Amino acid sequence: MSSFDRKFFDPIACLSAKAATGVGTAVDVTQHQHVIVQVTAALNSSLTFKLQGSVSSSVPDFSAAQTGTNHWDYVSAYDLQDPSTVIAGDTGVALNNDTVANNTRQYLVNVDGLRWLSMEVTSYTDGSVTTNVIGFNNA
Repeated sequence: MSSFDRKFFDPIACLSAKAATGVGTAVDVTQHQHVIVQVTAALNSSLTFKLQGSVSSSVPDFSAAQTGTNHWDYVSAYDLQDPSTVIAGDTGVALNNDTVANNTRQYLVNVDGLRWLSMEVTSYTDGSVTTNVIGFNNA
């Protein structure tokens, strides 16, 4: 193996053609050094999604309020198209583009210390969004 070899894991769906507000499937990210979130939204989608993370040993209820016993928070990410700007977790990603190509994006999520990652559509007008979590490790 060269120093550039990586082990990629199979994509795991979090949001699958989500066409309403609500949370996706929680993904255990403890085995991954790095996580990319692959996003595709339908033509003319108008929605906002946010990334959610938790360090809890069991899966929190990402659809319920944050509490001491339901511990999670919104987490930031970098758009791989323009990584100079951090997307704040509380702000999320607004998708409102006129082409599927413009709604097809990749985000790097800092999962250092996280156990669980999920996504939530927090604002919805039209369209749908699909997200896949792809983990990888440096070999």
